[in-house]
Amino acid sequence: MLEAEARDSPSNESANLSEETKMHLQEMVKLLNTGIGELVLDAKLIRSHLEALQGHLSESVEEALLPAAHLEIHRFTISRAQRRLADRETQNKLANEKSKYLEEAANLEERIGTLNRSQATLEKAKTDLIERRKILVQELAQVDQDLADVEDRLREIPPSISTHKKNQESLVQQANQLEKNIKPIPGSDADDRREIDTVDSIRLRAIETIQNLLGSV
Repeated sequence: MLEAEARDSPSNESANLSEETKMHLQEMVKLLNTGIGELVLDAKLIRSHLEALQGHLSESVEEALLPAAHLEIHRFTISRAQRRLADRETQNKLANEKSKYLEEAANLEERIGTLNRSQATLEKAKTDLIERRKILVQELAQVDQDLADVEDRLREIPPSISTHKKNQESLVQQANQLEKNIKPIPGSDADDRREIDTVDSIRLRAIETIQNLLGSV
């Protein structure tokens, strides 16, 4: 049996607690520290300690401890609250993930916009390069044709030179042959023309004399 405790005032009550009463209270503290989640499922041990302390505590102390000995009646309240906390944490995680995904989506949208602009720029560059390649291909074809023409002309030059050289040699030979027949002629063209003119003047004078004679008849 527990010894009766004097409970005239709170200070006296604490000073007058027996060792057995203190032991029960300390055990109750240990049990209460296990967590509300376990106690709402089973608080029998707390009740057993509180029952052992009946008549040894003041009414105010028992009034404070009694609800803790019947925490099971709050099981559904705690369960619902814990479930709401868990759900709220889950929702917060989902909201955070949603924000993260939206932020990543926005970043990707910006990246897509950049890629679209790059694509348009590259498409234009591709079109320009294709047109330039067409022009270069045409120019290259013309260069190839010009090159072929030049090569043809180059191939024609050696035999033409050879032919001209042969003709040149023939002409030189003919000139040398004719040179043998060339004799120096005395006088000059002017002297010979003067002699011709002198003799021809006789002819002209005779014609004039006859015409004058006939004109007088």
